[in-house]
Amino acid sequence: MSSTVNFPATSTAGAAMSDSAAAVQYMNFIFLRLDVVFHQLMTNEKVVARQEFMASFDSFQSRLPVATYALTGLRSDCDVLFWRLSPSLDELSRMSVRLQESGLGKYLFSTHSFMGCVPATRYPWTPGAIKEPKGVLGTAPYLFVRPVWGRSPDSLPDPSKFPSAQIHVTESLDLPQQGFILAFETSEPADWRGYLAAWSAMGSAPSQTQQEPTFVCLLREMRDIVDSFG
Repeated sequence: MSSTVNFPATSTAGAAMSDSAAAVQYMNFIFLRLDVVFHQLMTNEKVVARQEFMASFDSFQSRLPVATYALTGLRSDCDVLFWRLSPSLDELSRMSVRLQESGLGKYLFSTHSFMGCVPATRYPWTPGAIKEPKGVLGTAPYLFVRPVWGRSPDSLPDPSKFPSAQIHVTESLDLPQQGFILAFETSEPADWRGYLAAWSAMGSAPSQTQQEPTFVCLLREMRDIVDSFG
C-alpha cells in the first residue's frame, strides 16, 4: 500500500475547504469497554444479546463507513473501537443511541471519544451505498490513534518515508489549543515507532502523556469481536 496522508483543512499541507457544510465529513473515534456483567448472563441471554446488537450494527454499516477494531489485551480501559465517518452529526448520534439500546450494546460503555473534521473531497462515498468501510476506512490491519494537543499537523514527518502507512489527520472539535487527531494505518506495526522517531527528530513531537495516549488497534469484523466476548 502506498503511503498517503489526509490532512485537515486548517493545515497548509491540506487542500482548502469551503464553508459549505457539504464540504465537511465528521470523523469519530469512539472507544468502548465491555461491562463484566455481560459475562454473568446465561448462555441463551448472551446469544440473544449478540444477535440484537449485530442486527442494529449491520443496519448502520450499510449507511455510513464504519471500521471496527479490537483492543482487548492491548489496553485495560477499552475493548473495541468504532472508527466512523459521516457528513451528519445526527447520524453518528443516532447510531450510538440505537446500539446502546440493542442487546450487547447495553453492556458496552464509552471510555474515550474523539471527534474531528476532514475534507469531504478526501473521503468520497455515497450515503446509503456503503457495504464495506474498506477503501474509505480500515484499509490496513493495524491502526494507531493519537490525540495531539497544541501542535500543528504541519509538524508531522513526510509520510512518503513510510510506504506501508496511510495517515489521517483530523481538525479536532474537542481538543484544546487547536489540537488534532492522528490516525496511522499500517500493515507494519514497526513503522509506527519509526514514524514517532522521525517526528521526535524534527523536534516537534509531543511526549507521551496520560492526556495524549496512543491507542493500538487491530482491525476485526464486528461479528468476530462480538463472538470473542463469549
